[in-house]
Amino acid sequence: MLAAARAKLDSGRLIRGRTEALPFSDASLDVVFSTLAFADPWAVYCALCEAEPGGMDVTVDAFRAAVEAHDLDAIMACFTDDVTFHSPIVFKPYHGKDELRMVLAGVLQVFEDFCYEAVYRSEDGGVLRFRARVGDRTIDGIDMLRFRQDGLCDDFTVMVRPYSGATLLRERMAALLEAAG
Repeated sequence: MLAAARAKLDSGRLIRGRTEALPFSDASLDVVFSTLAFADPWAVYCALCEAEPGGMDVTVDAFRAAVEAHDLDAIMACFTDDVTFHSPIVFKPYHGKDELRMVLAGVLQVFEDFCYEAVYRSEDGGVLRFRARVGDRTIDGIDMLRFRQDGLCDDFTVMVRPYSGATLLRERMAALLEAAG
């Protein structure tokens, strides 16, 4: 199984433009494949980078790829169980994956033409600048993520502008969350 996994990883390395052999130990492969069943080389690569030291950049990249793919499960895999989410439209933060999943499921429906335009990195996280449309309003925003040593995000803040776009976002999200009960 490890040989097949390493071959799958090597076939996926071109996704990141890598030409060198991937620096993952068999122990890391064992950990990932004993807990997760991935078929996608990019997902395997991201999981391994989170398990290996120095994988913070790939953690940001994994979050970005999951959001751009509209893959809610992959997005949620980036967060700790006790994540704190600071919404751009609600004063009180959300706590935990369950609350965050509910919000992000709505956001994936409300945002149209979503795209990341830039990524800024730090030692313990990153900021991703995005643009999206809500109805007839274009929204500019940022996702700020802080990661723990294990590579999982424990603090997530979103900011959006302009006010008219944020107001429309609030209205659409309120309607979705109310309908979901």
